[in-house]
Amino acid sequence: MNAQRQVRCVQCGNTGVIVAQATDPETRLPRWRYTCLDCRIAWWVDQHGGTAKDYERREPPF
Repeated sequence: MNAQRQVRCVQCGNTGVIVAQATDPETRLPRWRYTCLDCRIAWWVDQHGGTAKDYERREPPF
């Protein structure tokens, strides 16, 4: 069984977090970022910690 860790908000700690692609204002390149649905804070995925493999898109288990 492949256990997936939930992403927690860096501010409030809740797990209601979405990932979306946005343009970095400094480089003008697309980057992935998390946004908390509860407190609305956003942060770049690569600043959250872990490895790049932790953020790969996976198909839901059936």
